[in-house]
Amino acid sequence: MWFGDTLFYEKPIDITIALPPEKVTLTPFFHDVHILMEVGGNHYDALVPDWALSKDRRSVPALRAGRCGDKELVYFPISNEGRPTWLIPRSDLERILVK
Repeated sequence: MWFGDTLFYEKPIDITIALPPEKVTLTPFFHDVHILMEVGGNHYDALVPDWALSKDRRSVPALRAGRCGDKELVYFPISNEGRPTWLIPRSDLERILVK
């Protein structure tokens, strides 16, 4: 189980995830938006509140909460369905961070 092997950061790190149009599908769902994304051959999804997206809908805030081996634990803003969480390889995460 990945949870037991996770090192949680004392203070989560604020990050912003880029949502490149060619790799992301945004699907409106009531007051949430479903993000479907492909990075490095891996597929990720998250249901986030629509207010969390940037005005141009090309980025979303998140938190780096910890790590498990070479993967980062990333939390998104809480939606109607709970807290979306990714366990994503650090190399994939670095590709999609807003610099």
